[in-house]
Amino acid sequence: MLYVAPEQLEGKELRKKCGSLWSLGVVLYELFVGETPFKASVDDGSETARAEIISKIKNASIPSAIATVPSKWQEVIRGCLVTDPTKRTKSIEDVVSK
Repeated sequence: MLYVAPEQLEGKELRKKCGSLWSLGVVLYELFVGETPFKASVDDGSETARAEIISKIKNASIPSAIATVPSKWQEVIRGCLVTDPTKRTKSIEDVVSK
């Protein structure tokens, strides 16, 4: 669930590559920061923790720790973690060209 795009959580139709680019943003954030961007304040596996994670994903509340990421990569991560799939980074070519 930590790598799933908001529209997928809502059961909406997925655009080609959109969910994968969202997941890429999560993985890049995790590589630079050392933890996933969307996590529960108390990770006890409870339904409350799960609901908190889902809420954070749907709101794309990127933690302030992103400031520790090199600016070029911040731009890539932010482009991938846009809740509206029509405004999200469209392709891996867009990522590479940044």
